[in-house]
Amino acid sequence: MDEEENSREEVSWSDLPEDVMCRVLARLQVRKLVQVRTVCKQWNSIITSSCFEELWTEQTSSSSSSQEAAAYFPLLLCPGGGGGTHYHEFCLAYDHTANQWQRMPSLSFLPPGVRIPMTGAGGLLCFRRDTSLFLCNPLTKAIQELPVIARKWLHYASVHLIVDKRAKGFKVIVAGKLRHNSSSSSSSSSSLPEAFGSIAIFESSSCSCSSSSSSSSASAAGGGWRSIDSLPPKVFSYGRTAAMCKGFIYCEAICYNGKVGVAAYDVERERWNDVIHQVPHDDNGDYELSDVVECGGWIWMVVGRGYGGIITRIYILKLLLLGVTATTPPPPPPLSQQAAAGVLTLLPADANSFSNNQEEEEEEEEIAQQDCCWRRVTDLPNELLNKLRDVWFGEDESSSLAIVAHGSRICIAAGKSLMLVYNIIHDSWSVLPPFSPWHWKAIDTYGGAEPTSFPVELSFSCPLQTN
Repeated sequence: MDEEENSREEVSWSDLPEDVMCRVLARLQVRKLVQVRTVCKQWNSIITSSCFEELWTEQTSSSSSSQEAAAYFPLLLCPGGGGGTHYHEFCLAYDHTANQWQRMPSLSFLPPGVRIPMTGAGGLLCFRRDTSLFLCNPLTKAIQELPVIARKWLHYASVHLIVDKRAKGFKVIVAGKLRHNSSSSSSSSSSLPEAFGSIAIFESSSCSCSSSSSSSSASAAGGGWRSIDSLPPKVFSYGRTAAMCKGFIYCEAICYNGKVGVAAYDVERERWNDVIHQVPHDDNGDYELSDVVECGGWIWMVVGRGYGGIITRIYILKLLLLGVTATTPPPPPPLSQQAAAGVLTLLPADANSFSNNQEEEEEEEEIAQQDCCWRRVTDLPNELLNKLRDVWFGEDESSSLAIVAHGSRICIAAGKSLMLVYNIIHDSWSVLPPFSPWHWKAIDTYGGAEPTSFPVELSFSCPLQTN
């Protein structure tokens, strides 16, 4: 009798109408959906259908607790097997909620040649092919190609994505080194500049982007793009990294005096701030690494110093003054508030000996005036530094470290073999667990793996239309 009842239960589940199964599956969280879609073809077909997307979005918006999963990082993309014809068919990312590596949805649906990862936000990923950008949703396989931005892609250019799920729109902002238009443009692309200005903007709410910019320096770039040609003061060149935080894009900048710092671009006002936050002087060698990231609502810089390409020290700086301008520099919050919020402040070693508020205020004012607003928070322990160097220089496919941050963690990935994580709340370093044997086999099958410098979020709520 028991066997017959079990048999009936199995049959009844497999024979459920698809609309009922769709409603049941729509109650799962995103990270569970990623797992169950591999159970059978029927479930995968249901989860990838437009009806399921609408139902899931409806239940998510009506539910008091969001079904959105936390971001996965680092994300590792495999170039593809079979001679590289299927790019990013195998993707792997770390789930910090479940403390395990998890296979991500395949990105093999991307058009040929679209394989350079640029950024991700709000459930969307952004890839580049030549000078074109492509947005996609890994879950729904929706994809949209943006207009060509310029005839040449700048080597030092960072891409940033803002997704407004309520308005079902997005904004793409590209920050790069200013280059003048070329007079030797070909007739087939005479309408395109040689390269965009210091900032290029695309908004989905107006595909033609015909609305005038609030800044008088806005000009036309590629079709659908607006270009902001102004440059931040004292900047000689751009670095290769940037991060978005509290309405500003903080770009790594090389100043005319040779120092490294960050220049802040106000997204809403579409203009650069006058203040350049320069990194304090350091006698520990040349800059071998300097990556700007956002973590916990603050801007951080991972700095590597050394000689002759060999890193001898890695440490992390925190930018304490956000959104500072030359005319109205806001002072740092009182020390009592900073301590309560776990915020570190750049003060002398004997700062704890100050006994009255006046001396504290004078010190804070001096910090603001000197624009010395970086705090050295932590150094990578020597044991982990030695491991990092051994793995980094030992991996043929890894030419640089990938720095990615989200929530309360900053991750330093040396290729696919070693990922170090700094927790800004607990002030602690850790090493992510290794892949399973099956993951290693898949990575080898698909030709290795490269970590990205951004986290991946998964969501069915997406402003793109499914093909």
